[in-house]
Amino acid sequence: MVLSIFSTVRQHRVQIRRSAPQHHNAVHLSCLLSNWQSAPVRRYARNTKRARYSWQSLRVCCLMERPDFKLAKVQLALDTKAKISEGPTWLETRQELAFVDIEGKSVHIWSPKDGVSWKLDVPGRPGTLSPTLEPHLLLVAMEQEIYLLDLEKRQLGEKIVAIPEPLRRSARFNDGKASPAGSFIVGTVHNQAIEGQPGQLFLLAGGPSGPLDLVQVLSEAELKMANGICWTEGMHSMWHCDTSGGCIKEYRCDKHGAPERDDDGSPSCINQIDIPNEAGFPDGMTIDSCGRLWVALFEGSAVACYDSNTGKYLGKLDMPVRHPTCPIFGGPKLDTMYVTCKGEEPEKGAGGVFAATIPGVHGVAASYLAKITSVLDGQVQ
Repeated sequence: MVLSIFSTVRQHRVQIRRSAPQHHNAVHLSCLLSNWQSAPVRRYARNTKRARYSWQSLRVCCLMERPDFKLAKVQLALDTKAKISEGPTWLETRQELAFVDIEGKSVHIWSPKDGVSWKLDVPGRPGTLSPTLEPHLLLVAMEQEIYLLDLEKRQLGEKIVAIPEPLRRSARFNDGKASPAGSFIVGTVHNQAIEGQPGQLFLLAGGPSGPLDLVQVLSEAELKMANGICWTEGMHSMWHCDTSGGCIKEYRCDKHGAPERDDDGSPSCINQIDIPNEAGFPDGMTIDSCGRLWVALFEGSAVACYDSNTGKYLGKLDMPVRHPTCPIFGGPKLDTMYVTCKGEEPEKGAGGVFAATIPGVHGVAASYLAKITSVLDGQVQ
């Protein structure tokens, strides 16, 4: 038994060194794996570089497996009839789901526990949301500007930064997220994206000693349409969906969680998953506690699952709508996957939020932006 386990660990040596999920929840495997703490395996774990992994991390990485999609349950949870519901974000401290309706120009907040929901109409097309360490404040990337939104007052706050001037007439913000380092990474989509015009990826930088600014981390030559983002454990790498490019790329990360660059100046891409057009287009994305990527396939009626260590396809969660846009895990145990989708379609629930449960699958807690100390002067610490 010990020899077979040690062989398994050796076979997965590269994966263990590279990444594991940011927050692990292997409780559902504890009974099966309680006899894994053998001396050879313990010695190997201690001698592995970047030895940041708990026993649960090591066990999960060695047992990356296909979720049991046959036992998955999917149901319509909130029928908002939005034009394009997108950017779902689980607000853990409030136990609420926040998401945007891009073309409906609104932000939605919903409490699954009591069923109460409300929306705030905004003056432009919001692309994404991000929680901050202030439970009542969200960051909203809308059109060419980023704002704060006050959940208690239910109103949009001050503008804190805008897309650089040359791009303001040709692009808008799309998907984005807070990195584990507390930085905001957000992409743009060109107004003529359908004709092949590319977008960019930005890092919200600056503060507390200076003004906030957007720093380009991927240029127009390096991606086509910026979309879903997530990070592996320890922020060793960032996965990023390029919708028009039909792929998901993995980059090494800098201290902010943004893509690093190699010595030749090119982005440090270390892995790529190519998705054929007939399967759908990679849109929003999240990661679970076992390090599996969950990617909404727009026009593909599914949320696909991939191993973040190898890029291996693990299966898909079939959806009752053709255009799912983004998955996120929520609920007290992070064991419910909420999936937003495009509206104005014939399917029941189009434009709403679906809830899916898959036995043994749990998400990870969202990262939060640095604490907002002054809305008026845009300082962050």
